[in-house]
Amino acid sequence: MSATSDAPYLPLVDFVRGAVSPELTASDSTFRRLIRKGLLPKRLNARGQLVFAAEEVRLALHPPKSFDDDASIRAWAKVKAAEAPPMSPEQRDVVLSAFSAALSAKAVA
Repeated sequence: MSATSDAPYLPLVDFVRGAVSPELTASDSTFRRLIRKGLLPKRLNARGQLVFAAEEVRLALHPPKSFDDDASIRAWAKVKAAEAPPMSPEQRDVVLSAFSAALSAKAVA
């Protein structure tokens, strides 16, 4: 769990009430289930509220079946990287190697 005060993060209540976007609206229990499953990070603001970036929520609620362009791949990778705990350069290399091997198996021509 991390605390943040960065501006791009919006509180959970805004997503539950539909204040962000209708496509990014879900129940409180849905968001908490996505956190438990590791699909959303557990991030708190200075007030102790759960907060998320809109793109994180979009990817968690509507996972891509495939990527349309490089921007969507980068957005997905950024969300996945944000979920990772702090790590040493050696650990980062292990993660990159594991991702490379796993993604090579999923490559389509």
